Amino acid sequence: MKVKEFLEWFDDFDPQSELKFDLFEEGIVNYGDYKEFHTELNFTDIKSVDGNCEITFELGEVKE
Repeated sequence: MKVKEFLEWFDDFDPQSELKFDLFEEGIVNYGDYKEFHTELNFTDIKSVDGNCEITFELGEVKE
């Protein structure tokens, strides 16, 4: 997915509100048991210069 396509999801987004994501991954624990881990990903800043977009995210806490 290109950044432009990703940003199109937020065309109607209020820029003054908070934007948060929840990433998840599945990890192996205890000899083959699987467990999901969720990590908060907080959107902190966006800059656009000459058509180039820079997005800054900050990792939050990991939840099991």
